[in-house]
Amino acid sequence: MLGKVYYASPEQYKGFAVNVDFSSDLYSIGIILYEIITGKNLLYKYIVLEKNSNPHEEIIKNLDRTIEDEFFEFTEQETQREILLFNMIKKMLQVDRKLRFYDINAFSDAISLLKGGE
Repeated sequence: MLGKVYYASPEQYKGFAVNVDFSSDLYSIGIILYEIITGKNLLYKYIVLEKNSNPHEEIIKNLDRTIEDEFFEFTEQETQREILLFNMIKKMLQVDRKLRFYDINAFSDAISLLKGGE
């Protein structure tokens, strides 16, 4: 296991350090962003509280329901910016690394959209 368990990407969690790349760091940042906004760590929830043996798959399964609902409970209103932020986090939390941001430029473009195209 490489990294902190409650912030580890699926490839880190399973001990495949050879597969760790930029997108692995983004996964961890996605977990941190969600925790900053809601006060809840998704991996802690599925590993400790629900004792799920495959917490990353559980996150994917609940992204469009429970997790999305929790996220929007903590934002002031469901504005375009909050929707963009949630979609960005959702992309960062994909189990399949090919579905995450593939490089810093793609991630930077998403940040620019979030900032309003600055």
